[in-house]
Amino acid sequence: MPESVSGWIWIFGAIVFLLCSNAVYALVELAIGGPQATINILSLIGETYDVSVTTYVVTSMLAAATFFGVLCSLFIRKLTVETAAAKISDAIESKLQHNQGQLEKVVTKRFANLSMNDFKITEHLKHIKIQLEENQGRIEKTDNARNKYNRTIEKQIITLKEMKRKIEKIESQLTPKPHLTSRSNIQEISGVGDKIADELKTAGITTVEKLIIEEPAVIAQRTKLSDSKIEKIQGTAQLLMIPRINENKAKLLQKAGITSANKLASQNPIPLFKKIANVAKNSDDTPTLEEITSYIKSARSNFTAFN
Repeated sequence: MPESVSGWIWIFGAIVFLLCSNAVYALVELAIGGPQATINILSLIGETYDVSVTTYVVTSMLAAATFFGVLCSLFIRKLTVETAAAKISDAIESKLQHNQGQLEKVVTKRFANLSMNDFKITEHLKHIKIQLEENQGRIEKTDNARNKYNRTIEKQIITLKEMKRKIEKIESQLTPKPHLTSRSNIQEISGVGDKIADELKTAGITTVEKLIIEEPAVIAQRTKLSDSKIEKIQGTAQLLMIPRINENKAKLLQKAGITSANKLASQNPIPLFKKIANVAKNSDDTPTLEEITSYIKSARSNFTAFN
């Protein structure tokens, strides 16, 4: 079955055409045969009937008129629908055109805003680029200044190291070395011969350091030497470890009663100078007052821990 009005119009148009044809046929038969004429028709069940031509004409015309009315109704309805559809279409098209115009205005405005924003962004980026270049220049200047400063510092450090080395060299030249050091062999001590050295070595005493840090009584227990002998050897070693004191000057100090560095540290320079002068008897190794003062200072700074 057709779904559109146009389809129904075509169907009812065909029916009206057929009914009108039957009516014309009936009128022709009526004109030829008169009112008493009959028309033989076939029923839906397959049987034939004789119908009066007058009845057939009236029936055909009524049916044709009825279907023609329906056809006209459908046609009018189609026109109404098409008109309404046309109006709706026109309204929609008008609305679309209006919306399109509004949309074009909005899009144009947005594009204008975007163009302005792009311009502002471009200008801002240019400004940022200029600032970055300026900052880069400042950073490079700072780096150059820092590198220059670092090079200057490095040169100064090298200069200071060189000065320190020279000062240490001068100090080593100016500062007299002691006759003995803690690493010296015990046989370098004045008064220690082979026999005493062998005795000390049996007790594990091989250097000046090991000798002066050990208690005399402990060493005496390990050797055949007396406490007093060991104390004298320790005192002699201590005196010889003081700068500018050689063996002869150590003997002068011992004659003056200074038998250890600890006793030397407790002395007053002038009285000690007088004592040494009395025992020296014009010896060439007689120390000066300045030398005695330096002996006492060295003893106080290096040997005050010894008793």
